[in-house]
Amino acid sequence: MSRLAGPLLVVLLLTPALALAADPPTYKGKPAAEWAKLLADRDDDTRLEAITALVSIGKPKDEPKVVTEATAAKVVPLLDDANALIRAKACRWLAEATRDPKVVKVAAGILSDGKSPAWACADAAKSLESLGAAAREARPAIERQLAAISELGFDVSDPKEPRTQEVASLRAALKAIDANR
Repeated sequence: MSRLAGPLLVVLLLTPALALAADPPTYKGKPAAEWAKLLADRDDDTRLEAITALVSIGKPKDEPKVVTEATAAKVVPLLDDANALIRAKACRWLAEATRDPKVVKVAAGILSDGKSPAWACADAAKSLESLGAAAREARPAIERQLAAISELGFDVSDPKEPRTQEVASLRAALKAIDANR
């Protein structure tokens, strides 16, 4: 009887851990596959929440390549979205999950258009940071954006200032680009 107690105890202790490991990561209770279905929705808010969810969930390390490619096929059209926040989040997901080089041009465009909000610019910069040296051609856009923020006199030492996160992301992108020279 005691010979069975040890292995039985191990099985009982590991069963919940194995069940948890099998559950896919979620955002607001939905897995990435459900959010990916919403990327083509006509509503801006729905698309923004869907791509935000995918960025938050990230790409699971054990996700099969075919699943990542299927999701990427749904994310790529968002690079042309009229909403800069959606474009920036799409850049960020693609940079982190697939390292897609199309991201560089779109992210640089977000930084250069002069009308994208700070949060979109921060996400664009984070995608460039993820790409490192592959984002080298975006360096002038990053430098121009940093100069524009400086010229406008934003207090980037204030954590409540939206441009603070943007500046930190822009500097991190430059550092990542320069680290792989």
